[in-house]
Amino acid sequence: MMRLLGALLVACARGLAPPERIGLVPMTERPTAELWALLDAPQASTADNALEALAARGAATKWRSAELQPRYAVSTTQLETTTRCRGDIADAVGVLGEQSVEKLAVLFAGVMLSAMLSSVAANQSLTFLPEIWRFVIVQLLCFAPYGYLSLGLVFPEDLQRYVVKLYTFLFPAYRARLRRHEAGHLVAGHALGLPVANVSANAAYAAVEFRDGRSDVAQTLRLPKEAVERQKPRYGASPEMIAVVSLAGIMAEIDEYADAEGGAADLAQLQSIFDGARMSEGDVLATTRWAALQAHLLLKRESGALEAVVAHLAAVDAKGETPTVSGCVRALEEGCPNVYESRRKNRVEPTLLERLLVRPPRRDLDDPVEYDRSEGFAVPWTEDDVPTLALGVTACFLWYALTVGI
Repeated sequence: MMRLLGALLVACARGLAPPERIGLVPMTERPTAELWALLDAPQASTADNALEALAARGAATKWRSAELQPRYAVSTTQLETTTRCRGDIADAVGVLGEQSVEKLAVLFAGVMLSAMLSSVAANQSLTFLPEIWRFVIVQLLCFAPYGYLSLGLVFPEDLQRYVVKLYTFLFPAYRARLRRHEAGHLVAGHALGLPVANVSANAAYAAVEFRDGRSDVAQTLRLPKEAVERQKPRYGASPEMIAVVSLAGIMAEIDEYADAEGGAADLAQLQSIFDGARMSEGDVLATTRWAALQAHLLLKRESGALEAVVAHLAAVDAKGETPTVSGCVRALEEGCPNVYESRRKNRVEPTLLERLLVRPPRRDLDDPVEYDRSEGFAVPWTEDDVPTLALGVTACFLWYALTVGI
């Protein structure tokens, strides 16, 4: 009995002892280097507490450093003037999906040309095969463009996603766009108090994930969110704050390139958030315009942090490594001494082939002038013209096959 009572007294004494006596060191007493490393901890509470400790120590001064202005009316003219975008703001943001259409149309033209050349080559070179096998192979190659169109009709989002992956793998200038896009999300979310959960910015996948620390049950915000997996979420943070973070990637691109490539996915995710908040159509439009302007102003204020994150992601990409939350947040907090010089170093000028497919950065970036679409190449057809073009090219190929022979 006495032994049991003694054991209980020892257990109570241990329970009342300060944490450091049983091996638990408070965050406030941990070294700064260890706190930075804890940002990569899988436990959300550990990473969030480490970030708060860094902010209290003065090592994370940009954490929750931004305050949103009360919502006010913003016109499209005001947005176009402030951001100096190319043409109409809706087109520059990517509401109409013109950039996606251009990619799909260029790839369709490539598939069509490849099918024509490969079918002619197969018919001329596969003479050692039986006639029926050679005929089947040639016909399959001839009808490859129709297979591409069928995939676009049945699985449009999957096809678009694979086209983006192909662009990011082949073109360094396009990867630079994605890095700046994701850096915009990261800087805005960090400044508004959304802790970063994960960062991916490689050739296969690009996204910044945040934890909504203000809700009772922590949820993850993925930017961009695949349209197939979209739900109607309820977030603890206000829809206005989420709108600013969602549009920050678009505004970061517009500031450098005068238009955005990844706008459609972000706007689709933002619409799902507005639907979850049961906002009216007028409120959705007004909030989107206001949030776009707020994101632009925030990124202008934190331009040094933005360029530092872009440079860090580029260095990680060059090494073939995966970016870490601690590395990105540390680069954000340290910033860069010369914003304009860092911005010029972060630019990736497209090659001659890339220039036909990827719009280059602005050349006279710091001059208050108007920009038009002459800097890049725009495909001279729309999605409505693709079936007509397909029939026309097929007719030309059949005429060549019947008159000249293959």
